[in-house]
Amino acid sequence: MKSADKTALLARLRCDAERIATHFGLVCRDLDAERGNVKRRYGSCHADGRIRIRLTHARTGQPLRYSSLIDTLCHELAHLRHFNHGPAFREYFWRLLAFARREGIYQPRQRPTGAEAPRAPSPARSTTTAAVAPPPTARPALLRAALPVANRPPAPESRPASARPPGGWSQALLPWTQPLAPWPITAAALDPPPRGTRPSRPPRPHPAAAAAGRAAPARQLVLSALALPAAPI
Repeated sequence: MKSADKTALLARLRCDAERIATHFGLVCRDLDAERGNVKRRYGSCHADGRIRIRLTHARTGQPLRYSSLIDTLCHELAHLRHFNHGPAFREYFWRLLAFARREGIYQPRQRPTGAEAPRAPSPARSTTTAAVAPPPTARPALLRAALPVANRPPAPESRPASARPPGGWSQALLPWTQPLAPWPITAAALDPPPRGTRPSRPPRPHPAAAAAGRAAPARQLVLSALALPAAPI
């Protein structure tokens, strides 16, 4: 902010601070701009009546609106009576701000509502994709019409007579009599088949039933394979 603009802004702010303080019986001994290196607050108040107010935004450095400065001024003036942020302080602050509004000192910017100032559509976005896109029900048919099945040669009647092959058109068109990609395969790639045409999966056997159907392994003990000592007589 330029020095001349800062001086004029502080003079106006001091005049309005005196009007508010005189009406409420407060003593504001000095009003000055906050130091530039202070970033954590927009105003400060001291017990001797000195008030400091930040004139620019703490992050962007742009000048603040005058209504924001008056809001901070009323906050710091309320601290001259209540040096805390309790209910009594908040009630007193709203009284100061209401007086500043009645006197025309505090004039916050009014935001236009939708009924008062409707936003005009952007020219670049006047035509949306939804306005020109086909409905979802017509998209599979459009895909079928646009998907080539095979690159077929031109029809025989569209060719000149001099281009007739030696073996005739029947032999020339023999490789193209069958499509390269049958339509059921292509249609399955576009969308799932209608309900009722899908192959049914065989039911899975229950684990208990499967176990009952299997034969249990034979557990036999071959005694001849064991070398048992003879029992004493």
